Amino acid sequence: MLTDIAARRMGLDPVELRRRNLLRADELPCLNPVGIPYTAITPSETFEQALAMLDYGAFRREQEQARAEDRYLGVGMCTYVEPTAGITPMYATEGATIRIEPTGKVNVYVAGGSTGNSLETTVVQLTADALGVDIADVNTIQGDTAIAPFGGGTGGSRSGSVTTGAVAETAAGLRTRIIAIAAHHLGVTAEKIGLGGSRARVRGTPSSTASLAEIAGIAYFRPDDLPPRGPAGTGGQRPVPRAELGDPGQRHAPVHLRGRRPDRPGQPAAVQGIGGVLYEHLARRSSRAVRASYPCSPCAWPSPNTWWTCATSGCAGRTTGATPSGSAPAPF
Repeated sequence: MLTDIAARRMGLDPVELRRRNLLRADELPCLNPVGIPYTAITPSETFEQALAMLDYGAFRREQEQARAEDRYLGVGMCTYVEPTAGITPMYATEGATIRIEPTGKVNVYVAGGSTGNSLETTVVQLTADALGVDIADVNTIQGDTAIAPFGGGTGGSRSGSVTTGAVAETAAGLRTRIIAIAAHHLGVTAEKIGLGGSRARVRGTPSSTASLAEIAGIAYFRPDDLPPRGPAGTGGQRPVPRAELGDPGQRHAPVHLRGRRPDRPGQPAAVQGIGGVLYEHLARRSSRAVRASYPCSPCAWPSPNTWWTCATSGCAGRTTGATPSGSAPAPF
């Protein structure tokens, strides 16, 4: 309205005044008066397209003819630029969780809810395409704050760009895992695996396939059939300086707070945790467990200030690289 009033006072058509003030593509990028950057927008070009669709010149001639007949025809126009996607911290946040169930069905959890913009269709289509899954096998759960990731919500026409981006990033990681499991299961390299129709196929060998349900079954129920995390011999451990502090409250029996070494406090649980992560294992022969409990772990740890405990043998002492009496390293 202000632009129309200004145009009348200047003796200009409101369209012409807007043309003089709208940003053109060749003027970008630029900053608006409050510092927000304008990059991929087309205000002038969009405005001209709207005028062409309306046939603005023909409308003005029709308007003059109507006034001669005491009929009044009006035309209104408005131009605006709306912030979207990552223009603010809230709008820059969106999440998607994709879960393949043991049945091979796929559930996609997104924060945003459809408000007539067909997000429920878009999310399913993108996921099906990214994972090579039949679209009938994909469902979406939207806006459930109990299970869906956090997101900025609908506004500023952002849902399409940020939700699809979140789905694409999540699906890409999941696709890599599906291919890795399928390749290991079918005995080929990952490069030879193709996904489609809810199945993984070996390129060039149509008969060598695995359904998504089979792949999911391996992931859920057959951990021994999962591909190894990495080549043997690439792992390693190195102790780093560490400090532990705890406040147990009122000490009714101070001796219980001291470790096996009498001249300093100890935290046997911490070292026991290190042993559990690095050394303990389930001894197996073929596909059967040799024993139902963890065997005694090697207690050596290359640090003179690290204390070890060995719950299965009752041994305790400072690490020296030697195996204390009463315990033995478990065979690996």
